[in-house]
Amino acid sequence: MAISLRRARAHLLARLLLLGAVALLAGGCLGGDSDATPSASPSPTREATPPPSPTAEEYAVAEYARVVPEWIEGLDTQAASRLRDPFNYYATWPVIDGYPLLGDELWAIIQAARAAFDEHLGPPLQGSLAMPEFNVSFEFIVASGSVIGVRLEQYEFFGAGGANLATTVWFDTAAHQRVPATALLDGEAALQQVVEIVRDTLRNERPDLMDVEFMERGTAPTEENYDAIGFTPEGDLLIEFDEYQVGPGASGEPRVVIPNATVAPLLSEFGLRAQREVTNPSAEIVLATPTPTPTPTPPPPTATPSPSPTATAMPTATAMPTATATAGPTQTPGASVPPGGTVDCEQVACVALTFDDGPGRPTGRLLDILAAHGSRATFFVVGVSVQYSPEMVARIVDEGHEVGNHTFNHRDLTKLGGDALQEQVDETNDAIKAATGQRPRLLRPPYGAMDERTAALVGMPMVLWSVDPRDWADHDAALVAQRVAENARRGSIVLLHDIHETTVDAVPAILADFDRRGLHVVTVSELLGDDLVAGRSYRGR
Repeated sequence: MAISLRRARAHLLARLLLLGAVALLAGGCLGGDSDATPSASPSPTREATPPPSPTAEEYAVAEYARVVPEWIEGLDTQAASRLRDPFNYYATWPVIDGYPLLGDELWAIIQAARAAFDEHLGPPLQGSLAMPEFNVSFEFIVASGSVIGVRLEQYEFFGAGGANLATTVWFDTAAHQRVPATALLDGEAALQQVVEIVRDTLRNERPDLMDVEFMERGTAPTEENYDAIGFTPEGDLLIEFDEYQVGPGASGEPRVVIPNATVAPLLSEFGLRAQREVTNPSAEIVLATPTPTPTPTPPPPTATPSPSPTATAMPTATAMPTATATAGPTQTPGASVPPGGTVDCEQVACVALTFDDGPGRPTGRLLDILAAHGSRATFFVVGVSVQYSPEMVARIVDEGHEVGNHTFNHRDLTKLGGDALQEQVDETNDAIKAATGQRPRLLRPPYGAMDERTAALVGMPMVLWSVDPRDWADHDAALVAQRVAENARRGSIVLLHDIHETTVDAVPAILADFDRRGLHVVTVSELLGDDLVAGRSYRGR
């Protein structure tokens, strides 16, 4: 899928912001005499100071209807992530057992968006210290009857000035097909009427969108401009525009609401069905699957010799940078200390296996392996996945493992403002408490990214790692197990990810190696003890 023109424009503007930031940094560091006193400039005469224009935050923001469809049997989440290779990347999306269309289509969209980000990122800019980031999360905006709507929220950071993008992905489950967001409307004439309403609304309600040509280009009647459409809980039509689509980045992500009474005649049959499922949802969902068409058996292929695989050198485990420690309370208020095990890590050699980014589809099999071995691990879970798999998180705790906070949708905390950072932490703590009855004590910052400000705001002990076998990059169970064996030792904290089947495949060999070396597998709290300090980071014993 080719990237749209408007998103290419957003990529370009973000890139220009980065270039400007680097230039300012260079000018501040290299230009002129640092001891010189700047000359005063005369102030222009003013008759009156006009009132400031409203900022994007001051405009009322309408919200889509949201649901967590626990009634869908087989609903789960999948995730993909990479660490600084060459940018920080995390994406999560929903899947339904027996209905692969949902997961396949969403994954294809995410892959295309990531490829476009990679293409527009280009080579690293000299002087830029910030790590680029690509993040995709999701929420259901309807999931009942014969309609599924998923909102994908995408964040792109090229090094300065990130951009938020959104897409609503619609499925007519009765017809077993994905349809564009504009399929909610009854044809081109209806879309044109919506365009006129949108433009009138933006002109009247958003004086910050002063560039009329810019605004009209971003609201032209095309599928790519109107790829984020849904309904409010009351059934009004909600249209969302990306940053830089209809105005400058300072204008945020403008949204236009068209009241139900106005939009009802413009909705298609599918749109009316979707609106009805938002305002008066059915008690079940219809997931039709197409009847497979028999195909003739092809003749056996002509045998050809297989090429021999080329050997590649194995990279060594990456070491984490030294983290900053700040003083604070000894533990999160209301946190429950996990029940102590029978292993005293003062007396015997211990190692902690930690699993990030789940729970995922392989998590249940991993728990079976750990139970068979009598080992306990620590799971740093992502809040959005906890919402959709509360039973799996409860099972983790019930089987004696520890659950930690890995933020709600895996954003780099150092790039977030105070309120947004706190929301990432608090919403995940709340989701874990709802699933397990316990609030987590520990937090692992995504990508290990932290600084003094982040440490002070998080208010929890932060757990990093001392061994990274790069299971997120190399999906090879034998190689992952080999790297752990070569680098783990007494007191190590090993970074793994239970979203990868190959990682779970590696665990039996890892446990067998630890047995041979007399290493006891314990939780992080067992390894480090209970006297951990909020705001301080830990990489091992």
